[in-house]
Amino acid sequence: MPESVLAPLRYPAQGEATVSGPFAEAGPGCGWQIGAEGLSVQIIIGTGNRDQGMGGLAGIYRAKDAGQLGFVDPAPSVAGHPAVFSDLSDRRARGNCNLWVGLSDDLAFATAAQGYQGEQDSCQVAETVAGAVVGTLKGA
Repeated sequence: MPESVLAPLRYPAQGEATVSGPFAEAGPGCGWQIGAEGLSVQIIIGTGNRDQGMGGLAGIYRAKDAGQLGFVDPAPSVAGHPAVFSDLSDRRARGNCNLWVGLSDDLAFATAAQGYQGEQDSCQVAETVAGAVVGTLKGA
């Protein structure tokens, strides 16, 4: 993740690789924390979902239909890619925002911002980080 994105959000330049936690089955990821404030942001690349035949945003909707997710709401597109907010329950008003961005029919990635002051703050961070991910993947 570019330091130009992380610094204004007050995260350290280097994140920690994550292979466990609530998104472990979705695929590998990276996370950052500001421990003193209880803030965190994660990026999860949904290769695990893809490999299980549940990839892309269609897989997120199928998981909702199967009762594995509590909600899926359309989100503004991220750098031209379709996106949805999704989680076990809608915790955006409590400062936790999970945003999935479709990269292809069978691959999506998620950004999860936690510990913020409500939906606007948490989802703005998730959208900012997601935009940086797309920019990085495109080599911008």
